[in-house]
Parts: sequence; C-alpha cells; structure tokens
Amino acid sequence: MKHALVIDDEQGILEMVGDALVRVNCRATLVLGSAGVKAALDQEEFDLVICDLKMPGQNGVEVYRMIREMRPELAARFILMTGNLADAEQHTAELAAVSLLPKPFTLAQLRGAVEELLRKAAAA
Repeated sequence: MKHALVIDDEQGILEMVGDALVRVNCRATLVLGSAGVKAALDQEEFDLVICDLKMPGQNGVEVYRMIREMRPELAARFILMTGNLADAEQHTAELAAVSLLPKPFTLAQLRGAVEELLRKAAAA
C-alpha cells in the first residue's frame, strides 16, 4: 500500500483528500498546515506528497523546497493543489517536476493525478 503525506491548512480538504486516497488503496498521513511537515518526514516514509499552495506560514512552494532538501526522491512525487494557477506559474522553473491539481477538483481528478504520478515514479 502506498503512503501519502497530505498537507493543507483546511481540515475539510485534508479529510476529503485522505478519504479519496483510501479509495485508491493509499494510506494518508494528514498534516494541518506546514508546521508538522518536518516531523512527519522525520518519522515516516512516504511515496508521494500532496500539498496546498496557499497556506499561512510556509506556502506550498516553501514546503516543496524543504522536501526537496530533506527527501530529494519525493520532489518528483509532489502534487501541488491550488485554486489559482497564476500563483503556481510564478514558480514555473522551480516547480517543473511538480504535478499541479487545480481546485476545486473532483475525486476522480485527484485519483487520476495520484495514479499518474505513481505510474511515472514506477517507470523512472
């Protein structure tokens, strides 16, 4: 079973993403906001990361940088959720390896993004 680290500052979105991941046979560790990300990375192994772009404290780009530094293998297995693609486009060069998932998304879109990401990672 794959294991995902899910980071968002909205409890409802965290729970929805966590529930959706269970349906695709993926275990989820949910972190509310960016404050607990380092501890989660220190304690567990993950197959992928799903993170919101806009959060108080560290935003999704800053979380991506931290993960790229701490766990470089996860940098290519990173999904960035965003309600505003223009915000993500400001970091296009840096986020070239990141999959973008525009909000709002359906469970099918989330499942598709996760499955595609894991397929690419398995092929690499």
